[in-house]
Amino acid sequence: MKKILVVDENKKSNENIIEALKVTSYKVESSHDVLEGIEAITAGDYSLLILHTEFHSELLERLIKLARKLTPNIRILVMATPFYKEVHLEDLVSDIDQVISPDTDARTLVRFVHALFVNHEAVTHDDSRLTSEREGIVMDLKTRLVTKDGIEYILTPIEFGLLENFLKHKNQLLTREDILETIWPFSDNENTIRKVDVHIKNLRTKMGIFSIASVRGKGYQWAE
Repeated sequence: MKKILVVDENKKSNENIIEALKVTSYKVESSHDVLEGIEAITAGDYSLLILHTEFHSELLERLIKLARKLTPNIRILVMATPFYKEVHLEDLVSDIDQVISPDTDARTLVRFVHALFVNHEAVTHDDSRLTSEREGIVMDLKTRLVTKDGIEYILTPIEFGLLENFLKHKNQLLTREDILETIWPFSDNENTIRKVDVHIKNLRTKMGIFSIASVRGKGYQWAE
Protein backbone atom coordinates (compact mmCIF):
# COMPACT_ATOMS: atom_id res chain seq x y z
CA MET A 1 0.00 0.00 0.00
CA LYS A 2 1.27 3.45 -0.91
CA LYS A 3 1.96 5.78 2.02
CA ILE A 4 1.42 9.53 2.02
CA LEU A 5 2.95 11.97 4.49
CA VAL A 6 1.16 15.29 4.95
CA VAL A 7 3.19 18.09 6.55
CA ASP A 8 1.13 21.15 7.48
CA GLU A 9 1.61 23.44 10.47
CA ASN A 10 -1.93 24.78 10.11
CA LYS A 11 -4.00 22.34 12.16
CA LYS A 12 -7.28 23.04 10.38
CA SER A 13 -5.72 22.78 6.93
CA ASN A 14 -3.96 19.56 7.96
CA GLU A 15 -7.28 18.06 9.02
CA ASN A 16 -8.91 19.11 5.75
CA ILE A 17 -6.21 17.42 3.66
CA ILE A 18 -6.47 14.22 5.70
CA GLU A 19 -10.25 14.28 5.34
CA ALA A 20 -9.98 14.75 1.57
CA LEU A 21 -7.66 11.76 1.23
CA LYS A 22 -9.94 9.42 3.20
CA VAL A 23 -11.71 8.47 -0.03
CA THR A 24 -8.46 6.99 -1.39
CA SER A 25 -6.93 3.59 -0.70
CA TYR A 26 -3.64 5.13 0.42
CA LYS A 27 -2.30 5.08 3.97
CA VAL A 28 -2.08 8.70 5.14
CA GLU A 29 0.05 10.01 8.01
CA SER A 30 0.55 13.62 9.10
CA SER A 31 3.00 15.89 10.86
CA HIS A 32 2.15 19.28 12.33
CA ASP A 33 5.55 20.90 11.88
CA VAL A 34 8.46 20.62 9.45
CA LEU A 35 10.92 19.24 12.00
CA GLU A 36 8.49 16.45 12.81
CA GLY A 37 8.13 15.89 9.08
CA ILE A 38 11.89 15.51 8.70
CA GLU A 39 11.90 12.86 11.43
CA ALA A 40 9.00 11.04 9.78
CA ILE A 41 10.50 11.07 6.28
CA THR A 42 13.77 9.72 7.69
CA ALA A 43 12.08 6.84 9.48
CA GLY A 44 9.29 6.03 7.03
CA ASP A 45 8.97 4.73 3.49
CA TYR A 46 6.61 7.16 1.76
CA SER A 47 5.44 7.29 -1.86
CA LEU A 48 4.14 10.87 -1.66
CA LEU A 49 4.97 13.94 0.41
CA ILE A 50 2.33 16.68 0.57
CA LEU A 51 3.44 20.04 1.94
CA HIS A 52 1.12 22.93 2.72
CA THR A 53 3.23 25.95 3.47
CA GLU A 54 2.52 29.57 4.34
CA PHE A 55 5.93 30.61 5.68
CA HIS A 56 9.32 29.92 4.12
CA SER A 57 12.09 28.29 6.16
CA GLU A 58 15.40 26.52 5.64
CA LEU A 59 13.87 23.48 7.35
CA LEU A 60 11.28 23.26 4.59
CA GLU A 61 14.00 23.22 1.93
CA ARG A 62 15.87 20.60 3.94
CA LEU A 63 12.76 18.41 4.13
CA ILE A 64 12.23 18.51 0.36
CA LYS A 65 15.90 17.81 -0.39
CA LEU A 66 16.05 15.02 2.21
CA ALA A 67 12.89 13.35 0.91
CA ARG A 68 14.31 13.34 -2.63
CA LYS A 69 17.69 12.05 -1.47
CA LEU A 70 16.33 9.23 0.70
CA THR A 71 13.64 8.14 -1.76
CA PRO A 72 14.51 9.40 -5.28
CA ASN A 73 11.19 8.24 -6.73
CA ILE A 74 9.01 9.84 -4.06
CA ARG A 75 6.35 12.23 -5.41
CA ILE A 76 6.36 15.71 -3.86
CA LEU A 77 3.27 17.94 -4.01
CA VAL A 78 3.38 21.46 -2.55
CA MET A 79 0.29 23.52 -1.80
CA ALA A 80 1.42 27.15 -2.09
CA THR A 81 0.39 30.48 -3.61
CA PRO A 82 1.80 31.58 -7.01
CA PHE A 83 3.80 34.29 -5.22
CA TYR A 84 5.32 31.78 -2.81
CA LYS A 85 6.15 29.46 -5.70
CA GLU A 86 7.85 32.20 -7.69
CA VAL A 87 9.83 33.66 -4.79
CA HIS A 88 10.71 30.67 -2.62
CA LEU A 89 10.45 27.50 -4.70
CA GLU A 90 12.44 28.53 -7.76
CA ASP A 91 15.60 26.69 -6.64
CA LEU A 92 13.59 23.59 -5.67
CA VAL A 93 11.64 23.19 -8.89
CA SER A 94 13.65 20.12 -9.95
CA ASP A 95 12.76 18.36 -6.68
CA ILE A 96 9.02 19.14 -6.71
CA ASP A 97 6.56 17.27 -8.92
CA GLN A 98 3.52 19.51 -8.53
CA VAL A 99 2.57 22.87 -7.00
CA ILE A 100 -1.12 23.61 -6.51
CA SER A 101 -3.13 26.35 -4.83
CA PRO A 102 -3.89 26.04 -1.10
CA ASP A 103 -7.51 26.72 -2.04
CA THR A 104 -7.75 23.57 -4.15
CA ASP A 105 -10.93 21.68 -3.28
CA ALA A 106 -10.88 18.12 -1.93
CA ARG A 107 -11.93 16.41 -5.15
CA THR A 108 -9.30 18.21 -7.22
CA LEU A 109 -6.60 17.43 -4.64
CA VAL A 110 -7.41 13.73 -4.90
CA ARG A 111 -7.23 13.97 -8.70
CA PHE A 112 -3.76 15.49 -8.49
CA VAL A 113 -2.64 12.74 -6.12
CA HIS A 114 -3.97 10.00 -8.40
CA ALA A 115 -2.34 11.64 -11.42
CA LEU A 116 1.06 11.76 -9.73
CA PHE A 117 0.91 8.05 -8.97
CA VAL A 118 -0.38 7.11 -12.43
CA ASN A 119 2.39 9.10 -14.15
CA HIS A 120 4.96 7.55 -11.86
CA GLU A 121 3.77 4.01 -12.59
CA ALA A 122 3.90 4.73 -16.33
CA VAL A 123 7.59 5.58 -16.03
CA THR A 124 8.68 2.84 -13.64
CA HIS A 125 6.88 0.13 -15.62
CA ASP A 126 8.67 1.03 -18.83
CA ASP A 127 10.20 -2.28 -19.97
CA SER A 128 13.34 -0.49 -21.10
CA ARG A 129 14.02 0.89 -17.62
CA LEU A 130 14.95 -0.84 -14.39
CA THR A 131 14.90 1.07 -11.13
CA SER A 132 15.72 0.77 -7.45
CA GLU A 133 14.01 3.30 -5.20
CA ARG A 134 16.10 2.19 -2.23
CA GLU A 135 19.40 2.80 -4.03
CA GLY A 136 18.23 5.66 -6.27
CA ILE A 137 19.27 3.71 -9.38
CA VAL A 138 17.80 4.17 -12.85
CA MET A 139 19.01 1.80 -15.55
CA ASP A 140 18.10 2.39 -19.21
CA LEU A 141 18.50 -0.87 -21.11
CA LYS A 142 18.24 0.82 -24.52
CA THR A 143 20.86 3.52 -24.06
CA ARG A 144 22.78 1.55 -21.37
CA LEU A 145 22.81 4.70 -19.24
CA VAL A 146 23.06 3.96 -15.52
CA THR A 147 22.58 6.63 -12.85
CA LYS A 148 22.51 6.57 -9.06
CA ASP A 149 21.11 9.61 -7.27
CA GLY A 150 21.37 11.45 -10.58
CA ILE A 151 25.07 10.63 -11.06
CA GLU A 152 26.06 8.65 -14.17
CA TYR A 153 28.19 5.53 -13.74
CA ILE A 154 30.22 3.86 -16.47
CA LEU A 155 29.93 0.09 -16.01
CA THR A 156 31.82 -2.68 -17.71
CA PRO A 157 29.66 -5.13 -19.73
CA ILE A 158 29.91 -7.66 -16.88
CA GLU A 159 28.95 -5.09 -14.22
CA PHE A 160 26.04 -3.95 -16.38
CA GLY A 161 24.86 -7.53 -16.77
CA LEU A 162 25.12 -8.19 -13.04
CA LEU A 163 23.14 -5.07 -12.14
CA GLU A 164 20.47 -5.85 -14.74
CA ASN A 165 20.16 -9.40 -13.39
CA PHE A 166 19.75 -8.23 -9.80
CA LEU A 167 17.20 -5.52 -10.63
CA LYS A 168 15.13 -8.00 -12.64
CA HIS A 169 15.10 -10.46 -9.74
CA LYS A 170 14.74 -8.34 -6.60
CA ASN A 171 14.37 -10.30 -3.36
CA GLN A 172 15.15 -13.57 -5.15
CA LEU A 173 18.08 -15.80 -4.30
CA LEU A 174 20.55 -15.99 -7.17
CA THR A 175 23.12 -18.74 -6.83
CA ARG A 176 26.57 -18.22 -8.28
CA GLU A 177 25.60 -20.76 -10.92
CA ASP A 178 22.48 -18.75 -11.80
CA ILE A 179 24.57 -15.60 -12.19
CA LEU A 180 27.24 -17.46 -14.13
CA GLU A 181 24.70 -18.83 -16.61
CA THR A 182 23.32 -15.34 -17.23
CA ILE A 183 26.60 -13.42 -17.51
CA TRP A 184 28.96 -16.12 -18.82
CA PRO A 185 26.64 -18.74 -20.39
CA PHE A 186 29.47 -20.79 -21.88
CA SER A 187 31.87 -20.74 -18.94
CA ASP A 188 31.20 -23.07 -16.05
CA ASN A 189 34.63 -23.78 -14.65
CA GLU A 190 35.50 -23.22 -11.00
CA ASN A 191 37.74 -20.23 -11.70
CA THR A 192 34.92 -18.38 -13.45
CA ILE A 193 32.51 -19.14 -10.59
CA ARG A 194 34.97 -17.55 -8.16
CA LYS A 195 35.14 -14.47 -10.40
CA VAL A 196 31.44 -13.86 -9.69
CA ASP A 197 32.35 -12.77 -6.16
CA VAL A 198 35.06 -10.43 -7.45
CA HIS A 199 32.82 -8.71 -9.99
CA ILE A 200 29.97 -8.30 -7.50
CA LYS A 201 32.40 -6.78 -5.01
CA ASN A 202 33.62 -4.36 -7.69
CA LEU A 203 30.03 -3.37 -8.56
CA ARG A 204 29.16 -2.79 -4.91
CA THR A 205 32.24 -0.65 -4.37
CA LYS A 206 31.97 1.37 -7.59
CA MET A 207 28.34 2.38 -7.06
CA GLY A 208 28.16 2.27 -3.27
CA ILE A 209 25.40 -0.36 -3.36
CA PHE A 210 24.14 -1.81 -0.07
CA SER A 211 21.20 -3.85 -1.36
CA ILE A 212 23.21 -6.83 -2.62
CA ALA A 213 23.21 -9.24 0.31
CA SER A 214 25.42 -12.32 0.51
CA VAL A 215 23.52 -15.51 1.34
CA ARG A 216 26.11 -17.70 3.02
CA GLY A 217 26.89 -20.85 1.12
CA LYS A 218 24.24 -20.14 -1.52
CA GLY A 219 24.74 -16.91 -3.46
CA TYR A 220 23.37 -13.38 -3.48
CA GLN A 221 20.08 -11.55 -3.13
CA TRP A 222 19.01 -7.99 -3.95
CA ALA A 223 17.07 -6.94 -0.85
CA GLU A 224 14.40 -4.33 -1.59
